[in-house]
Amino acid sequence: GGAAEPVQLISGSGELLAGKASEVVASMPALSLVVASVGGQHRGRKLLNAVFGTSFTTELQLGTPSTDAAGAWLATAPTAPGTLVLEARPLAPSGQQRSAADAGKLTCFSLAMADVLIMHSPCVLPTVDLVQEEYERVFSHHISVMASAAESRTTIVHVSDAESGLPEAAVRTACMRAWSAAAEATEFKGKAFSDLFELEVVRVPTSDGDEGYKEAVAALRAKVSGVSGKLGKAGFAESASSAWSAVGAVLDSEPSEVWMTERFLAARAYETAYGNAQTVLRKWSSTIAKGHIVQGFGPTASATLETAMASFDAGVSTCSAASAPMIAQRRARLQKALQNDLAEFFLKQQRQLSTSTINKYKAQLIKVMGRGGTVHEWQHGALRRNAEKYYDAAIGQLLVDGVIESTRAQLTNAFGKQLTELTAKFIDSPPMQLQAIGAMRRRTGKGQKPPRGIQAGLGLVGAVRSSFGGGQGNFQTYAGYVDGLNSMHVMFAND
Repeated sequence: GGAAEPVQLISGSGELLAGKASEVVASMPALSLVVASVGGQHRGRKLLNAVFGTSFTTELQLGTPSTDAAGAWLATAPTAPGTLVLEARPLAPSGQQRSAADAGKLTCFSLAMADVLIMHSPCVLPTVDLVQEEYERVFSHHISVMASAAESRTTIVHVSDAESGLPEAAVRTACMRAWSAAAEATEFKGKAFSDLFELEVVRVPTSDGDEGYKEAVAALRAKVSGVSGKLGKAGFAESASSAWSAVGAVLDSEPSEVWMTERFLAARAYETAYGNAQTVLRKWSSTIAKGHIVQGFGPTASATLETAMASFDAGVSTCSAASAPMIAQRRARLQKALQNDLAEFFLKQQRQLSTSTINKYKAQLIKVMGRGGTVHEWQHGALRRNAEKYYDAAIGQLLVDGVIESTRAQLTNAFGKQLTELTAKFIDSPPMQLQAIGAMRRRTGKGQKPPRGIQAGLGLVGAVRSSFGGGQGNFQTYAGYVDGLNSMHVMFAND
């Protein structure tokens, strides 16, 4: 006859519908084999329908199934009499708490009930490490739930893409490593993978219309047909109830794997981004500790901060929307930590810049006072402008976008006020008064006699006359530079 409609064995709310399971099993002449399928979504259900003649829905559904559609579904196999097919449709977790029918619980239940477990590849282009991680999670849950007594062997059929899937040897290696890692700290340590499981690998084309799909279906049917079952009609409902209760007792108290994985990814992304940034900051730390200024500190620091945040974002790009608050908190913490470090470096360099500029300014004031005994307003103005120009240019190279709240103009104005206050006090300071006294003595005292002997020197005076414009008129210009109160000019006159 035609395929009967699948019935729900476990609801999306985590309830085991034992009555429906009993009805399905009772309608069978005999129960000789239980086949469970995990993963694959609509393509996995298409494969079940092709192999066993079942009528699981094959519509493509974006995202996770609804609560009504999630859970475990049960169907008889018209093309394989005596075979019961179990299909898992996990419900996505929300935050730390597991969903009532999450992937871990349904996979563990399927492995406990099945004689043959069809495991679909976790993605189209898996790596050995990813497959090993998937099976290690499955085996860890299975060990936590299963009894220590000897178990009959379960056949695991790994289904992968015909073109991009891993070769059989790689899948076998991943499974054996996963079992060893899962059993390492348990009473099953030392027990061989082959003692409990038999692994088969089937490569299936992506589409049921592709060449080779029928051959893959036939190969899967052949691998399943040679397996003998461990449950009878009378014991199925009771075994299902016991297995689901055992799974819930162990896994309901544990947080969701998705939540733990995403927390790990966020922590790893944080440590990686912060560590890479600290590598740059440590190089600057020694330079700043010696009292030097890091050239181009501002732009380089901004680039370092942007690189660190981009590295963190890339590390958590695979996390779900449910982890957005946690990720935002981690990101803000990383940004704040780096901004604090950069702000500290900026403040140290700002103090060093202020100190060095002020010391140079004081030295120039002392030199002027020593020459003339007083500092005229024009002299003070020139020195102050030079100090402010130097400070403004240097502080502009230290500013870090998004880290320092003050603007360049505000910092320069604050430094100018500091110079004003300092000048008023420094003019009357003992060093300046000593210079003034020395200058007064030199002016009023008797001039010193020049040293005896003949003094020789060399002077150079040049004049350039040009016939430009006939040598008439009074066209003059000069160019030069000014450093403090010292200056040098070159003059050209055409007269």
